[in-house]
Amino acid sequence: CAIIILPGIEIVRYSGRQYVFSYENFASISLHPQRVFELAFLWFFGTIQTATSYRIHFWGSHVLNTEAPFILNSYFGWGILFFAVSGGLLRGERHEPFSCRTRRYFLLLSLCFLIGSFGRFLPYFPMMYRIFPFVSFLFHSPEKLVVGMAFPVSMLTGYASEWYFQRGA
Repeated sequence: CAIIILPGIEIVRYSGRQYVFSYENFASISLHPQRVFELAFLWFFGTIQTATSYRIHFWGSHVLNTEAPFILNSYFGWGILFFAVSGGLLRGERHEPFSCRTRRYFLLLSLCFLIGSFGRFLPYFPMMYRIFPFVSFLFHSPEKLVVGMAFPVSMLTGYASEWYFQRGA
């Protein structure tokens, strides 16, 4: 274990991760709540092909604090999100390998990542920043917390699709 961790600690000293951002810098790149629709519908606010063409094709710039969005696309798809939510809410047997409690935990975890990505748009976010200072070290912006949804959403989607399609087979 030390053969992996010790070189990693040495490398962090030379990376951008060594700096802890102020609250203003950290919270400036937060996911606007109106951009939640982009999770379900591809290019809901338009497309961004290049860094300079976003003004022409991206009409969601009124919800941004910066020139261009930090994460260009946070698309999961409405089908995936439907399966993920239904996978978290389905009732199951106790002897299943993926218990109801675990699925509800994954659903709650993905919601926590989504809500945390709103950052400065949340009323309690400055307090959360002071309580959990390691979040700014790990993510450098709240908007990146959307990436944490990928694993729990994929697990829930896999369970729900297996549940729906094996029942019919």
